[in-house]
Amino acid sequence: MVPPSWLDVDGRQVPTRPCHRYGAPTPVHRMAVVDVRRNRWRCYRPALQVHWCGHSVEMIPLPDDDGICDLVPVLGEISVEVAERLVS
Repeated sequence: MVPPSWLDVDGRQVPTRPCHRYGAPTPVHRMAVVDVRRNRWRCYRPALQVHWCGHSVEMIPLPDDDGICDLVPVLGEISVEVAERLVS
């Protein structure tokens, strides 16, 4: 199966990373904090996202100074101490 190609709002190709299960390319998404809230997600809290290949992955929206969030995949577990530092 040929994976789709993803474009950003300016028409440029979005970078990809391998699917955490089978290695198929999946897009590296960024979205505005407003859009994160529209999806009923919260910054710094895990959210579930389904990729085009059908696999879901937990992502944590991490906002930048410009109001855009990087959706960072959760690939393992973190300690309670680290999680509390992220939230505070």
